[in-house]
Amino acid sequence: MQPNPLLLLLILVLPLNAWAAPRLSEILTVNTGGLEDKDGNLSSWVEIYNPSEERIDLQGMHATNDPDNLTKYTFPKLF
Repeated sequence: MQPNPLLLLLILVLPLNAWAAPRLSEILTVNTGGLEDKDGNLSSWVEIYNPSEERIDLQGMHATNDPDNLTKYTFPKLF
């Protein structure tokens, strides 16, 4: 099994201290019939599990599947 390029880039983009508590629990990079997003699109997605009781703000951290665009998706501010 080849490593997932999105996962590898997430590891490179997120600072090391961001891995102290949250964990990637699921990742879907090619959605051909799974969950639809709020606009009805079959988007790629990740699920981040937070085992602590504290909220973790990922604002300003990034995810990408493009090595030439390391800030392709920026996590929004928590509301």
